[in-house]
Amino acid sequence: MLAEALAKLEGFTYMPSENHWWQHGYSSENDFIYVTTQSLSVEQLQVLSDEVGAGRSLLICCSAWRGITADQAAERFPNLSLKKNPQNDFETLRMGTRRLQLERRQFADGGRRT
Repeated sequence: MLAEALAKLEGFTYMPSENHWWQHGYSSENDFIYVTTQSLSVEQLQVLSDEVGAGRSLLICCSAWRGITADQAAERFPNLSLKKNPQNDFETLRMGTRRLQLERRQFADGGRRT
């Protein structure tokens, strides 16, 4: 749900790949998005950069990154773009999930309020 929402917010089509664990969606043939709630290390960013390879780019939406600044990451990993997940989007998603669960419950009860 989070990956789908952030993909749409960033202008990507949400379509997880069956072949690449890091492809949650795409905006073009060579431009992809990966969404995680993790804080990523330099080593994890290196693995992602290697997996993406030259000629493709990956927007990584994550909680944070460690051991490197955004400027250093841009220089070291030219095929990656880093973006922190906005906390207010998490709150919106949580509220939307609660609302959806309530609506489902009401629908299952024949529309009666519980």
